[in-house]
Amino acid sequence: MVMNKMRIISWNCGGGFRNKYHLMDELGFDLCIIQECEDPSSSPITEYKNWAGKHLWVGENRNKGIGVFTRHGHTTELCDLSTGGNKLFLPFTLNNSVNFLAVWTKGSTKKLDGYIAQLWSYLQLNIQHVEAKKSIIIGDFNSNAEWDAKRPERNHSAVVNLLNNLGMKSLYHLDRNEPHGKENEPTFFMHRNISKGYHIDYCFASSQIITNPHSLTLEKPSEWLDKSDHVPMLIQLDI
Repeated sequence: MVMNKMRIISWNCGGGFRNKYHLMDELGFDLCIIQECEDPSSSPITEYKNWAGKHLWVGENRNKGIGVFTRHGHTTELCDLSTGGNKLFLPFTLNNSVNFLAVWTKGSTKKLDGYIAQLWSYLQLNIQHVEAKKSIIIGDFNSNAEWDAKRPERNHSAVVNLLNNLGMKSLYHLDRNEPHGKENEPTFFMHRNISKGYHIDYCFASSQIITNPHSLTLEKPSEWLDKSDHVPMLIQLDI
């Protein structure tokens, strides 16, 4: 079986991606998943449109959504799945072989129905998409196990347990042997304050992927907090 060595970036860019997309080229990528990303197809910035090329995008308005971009001949195809009113998710297939679910969870008018509860509900509707032999769930979950007590059901640990039962593990926690809720490396810094860090961005991968060589690293906040309140996740996989 031929393996593709993939370099994947996931980043909540904090908006204004039309002015930041060049940073992804500097990091280098095969697949790039951006939250709070403008829709390239409706952008007045020609350079941004050209950079985006053949891309995927979904959002509530043209200024903020999830964008998916590829390089080096890799292809993506959007999957037509039911959202059930849950936000914001972009399911796609990479190279006709790996199922992805790009995530940027959103709040709700009912507090207990927001954020991680949206992912839980979406997975209940579309579990077949991540039951595939090769699947990845990646992005900004806006969630951490340390907040489980605020949500007695459909909380972070419930989602982690659901995915673990499918053989899917968080690459960060797997490699560092850290429990959920006790992460030493934040991915998000409230108000861009280095002392207010939280781990809320994740990459879960199926057993057929995590048995191959892989790594997940986080960029340094000192180099990125002038650009966004999140730092990029860089993932290396053989898939």
